[in-house]
Amino acid sequence: MLEVGYLNLDNPIVIISSYHNPESNGSAGLLILDGFDLDEVSVSEIDHSLKNVDSSSALGISVTCSDDEPIVEAARIANKNLCLLELNLSKIRDTVRLTELVSRIKRCGTTLSIRARPENLSDDLFKAL
Repeated sequence: MLEVGYLNLDNPIVIISSYHNPESNGSAGLLILDGFDLDEVSVSEIDHSLKNVDSSSALGISVTCSDDEPIVEAARIANKNLCLLELNLSKIRDTVRLTELVSRIKRCGTTLSIRARPENLSDDLFKAL
């Protein structure tokens, strides 16, 4: 068993699935609901999606947004539901913003993962990770 923050993963397999149609038969240790662009969907969609998941796997949610407040609210929801919060850096380009945002998320008590693709990283952002 792998423990990451408040998450207990029975195995190291992760499935990343659309939050509209999550698929998991419970064989994964972690099921991440992907695609919550909080510039396009409301934070309440996260709660709705989590309630509709039928899986014995630990859960995670992947979010991005051009504003910090919806991300922090998503962090509170993740903590309340004992989910991993995956922060997708596709809309976060500023090192100072990332550093401050990570601090705010961690103050929520949330277990955090960061998704960083090379095309989304400036040299300063890469060094901050």
